[in-house]
Amino acid sequence: MIEIKEKSKCCGCTACQSVCPKMCIEMIPDEEGFLYPKVDQRKCVNCGACERVCPFIIGFKKNPAIESLVVRNSEDQILDNSTSGGAFSALAMYALEQNGVAYGCVCDSKMHIVHACTDDTGVELSAFRGSKYVQSEIQGIFHRVEKNLKGGRFVTFSGTSCQIAGLNNYLKKDYDNLLTVEVICHGTPSPYLWKLYVEWMKAKYKSNPVQFSFRKKTYGYHSGTMEVLFEDGQKYTGSARVDLMLKSFFSEISSRQSCYGCPCKGLERPADISIYDCWNADKLIEGLEDDDRGYTNVMVNTDRGRKAIDYCKKRKLLWMQSVSTEKAIGYDGIMVCNYPHKHKNREQFYKTVKDEGIYKAVQRYIPISRRDYMIENSKHLIYRAGLIEIARKVKGRCK
Repeated sequence: MIEIKEKSKCCGCTACQSVCPKMCIEMIPDEEGFLYPKVDQRKCVNCGACERVCPFIIGFKKNPAIESLVVRNSEDQILDNSTSGGAFSALAMYALEQNGVAYGCVCDSKMHIVHACTDDTGVELSAFRGSKYVQSEIQGIFHRVEKNLKGGRFVTFSGTSCQIAGLNNYLKKDYDNLLTVEVICHGTPSPYLWKLYVEWMKAKYKSNPVQFSFRKKTYGYHSGTMEVLFEDGQKYTGSARVDLMLKSFFSEISSRQSCYGCPCKGLERPADISIYDCWNADKLIEGLEDDDRGYTNVMVNTDRGRKAIDYCKKRKLLWMQSVSTEKAIGYDGIMVCNYPHKHKNREQFYKTVKDEGIYKAVQRYIPISRRDYMIENSKHLIYRAGLIEIARKVKGRCK
């Protein structure tokens, strides 16, 4: 049976739980809020199915990159509401326009970060856009994906690399009607940390949060901002300089233990398509002027991935330009091959989170200074005065 002796050897993908024929594995949160499998030994028949799908025990299939691209969604509204270049929305449409379904991460009505499914090309799909820097709740999703695939529906499945490695191991075979799209990630904070952040926001603004955008392009793509909308009409914005959740994430103090030794790092990938931020589009593509609206780096790793990209190009869902894989990774893809660096106070941070709350944990180990707040407030004033756009144009002429 599956037994987690080292937390760094479990990514919480739920493949073991999903494959268990006796349904005797439950995903239980630890003291930090991360889920780990626990076997009911009274029901377990020691069939070994759980161990035969674990990415840490048996590994997983890896695919070398065929081609790298810089892409951007062709629809302005989708681009503006996406974290970077809107690649996922187009790849979701690839399935939906074939009467298929798309799976991805959403923030639901209870403000939980969960994996969900949609066959809607309109408003519902919009909830899937944008990064969510929290490990998503994915229990039961692998069963639904398998049912869709066996029923003949086309599926686009988006998730972190470890989630896709777990899904592929669970399915045990290649499906021509499945497209996997991995988000190259920087690690995943716990759902518990997110819960406390939501509660802290609710208490501070004395109103229920109703919508979160982790990387809103309030000040442009290169200055991603957390935006929170509240039930009473209030709005909060804060960059990683001052926002408790973003600060925790980018400081590499809040990720799951397995993220600091992620088995999915490297040039060979578990997914058909890999996507990650493109901060340096103007350096990768000669003559391109960066308008600060966002682009996405895409690695095409399989023939299925190539077919999907060709469809998006033919349907004009995406603008795209081929680039050097080595050059793209050199500029923007540090997390393709590298783990996040574990913060020296990670364990103390989570203990303080549990005992004293998220605000005190952040201020003790990754403090936000008065200077940080002053810079943040100045940025808001500069933006309102239109000076950011002027500075951007001056920078462009000086290149």
